[in-house]
Amino acid sequence: MTVLEAAAVLLGFLGVWLTVRQDWRCWPVGLVSVLAFAILFWQARLYGAASLQLVYAGTQLYGWWAWRHGGEGGGALVVGRAPRRLLAALLVAGLAATALLATALGRLTDAALPLTDAGTTSFSLVAQLLLTRKWIENWLLWIVVDAVYVVMYVSQALHLTAALYVAFLVLAVLGWRSWSKDLAAGRKARGRGRRVVLIGPECTGKTTLARELARRYGVEWVPEFARTFVEATRRPVRFEDVDAIGRGQQAAEDRARRDRSRLLVLDTDLVSTCVYSRHYYGDCPPWIEEAVPGRLSDLYLLLATDVPWVPEGYLREQPERREELYARFRQTLAELGARVVEVRGTWEQRRATAIAAIDALLEADGQDASPSP
Repeated sequence: MTVLEAAAVLLGFLGVWLTVRQDWRCWPVGLVSVLAFAILFWQARLYGAASLQLVYAGTQLYGWWAWRHGGEGGGALVVGRAPRRLLAALLVAGLAATALLATALGRLTDAALPLTDAGTTSFSLVAQLLLTRKWIENWLLWIVVDAVYVVMYVSQALHLTAALYVAFLVLAVLGWRSWSKDLAAGRKARGRGRRVVLIGPECTGKTTLARELARRYGVEWVPEFARTFVEATRRPVRFEDVDAIGRGQQAAEDRARRDRSRLLVLDTDLVSTCVYSRHYYGDCPPWIEEAVPGRLSDLYLLLATDVPWVPEGYLREQPERREELYARFRQTLAELGARVVEVRGTWEQRRATAIAAIDALLEADGQDASPSP
């Protein structure tokens, strides 16, 4: 054991312990630790792990900023879940990086364990990226990676470092449990008033039904901000407008949620903003996709396209693609694990289906589902 290894180990343990506690000081402590480990691993001919520490230094700086200022409105981040598509893409990227790095280490260096070194290097980076955004899935990945690290370091006679990664493994389990509780508590706090979203393709009666439902239950409703935006600009929506529309929709919802009423009715939300953006422009601002999983509402009323098309001027003009868009909504909501009720048929049938779904939601909470006088 060297002084360098001892310092790296102690600082590394302290950094992960602070991370479990969601203390932003984990990042500056971790920065010093990873630089010490970079030197240590290079001396041990674990070149992938050594290079990874330098990348970590960059993520430490980013995480330091993001945890304090990367949340909504420039505030602190809160625990959330990674968007499923992004998570899948990162895992695929991790596999590809493992294959490429293992080949390079095996052919170009005297690396001791090229495949293991490459795999732990690649997926540690994926876990670190998830951690910088406070996405809870990072702990599951760290559990797997840390277990492999323990075996790798023992094989290289880095016994103190191996012991550290045993501790990291325990801390990862504790981190998963602690953050899971915080995630559940955050959802409970946000869910004091149930949120119901009218969602679906254009010209399916979302606005009319949202207004009627809010009147029936005597609660507030949040109009679609995109409509407000178009009425103000008097021109077709462009991709560069999506950011402003998303922020406007989010702000309107947040304002309405402050009154903590039993129910809030929304004419679309960020899920809709994301789906429409992907459908019409093939892209979506990353912050919207990141925010969606943590802002899911309690019930989505997905309105079908079995009603006549009515032109809406500047807002949307693609009646021939409504079925395609409906399928996108259904698939996205399924991937997010949202509670969905499909609403179709005549206006009376749609109204009855929506009311029955909301009544069931409120009754499950022990709330009075009868309409307000």
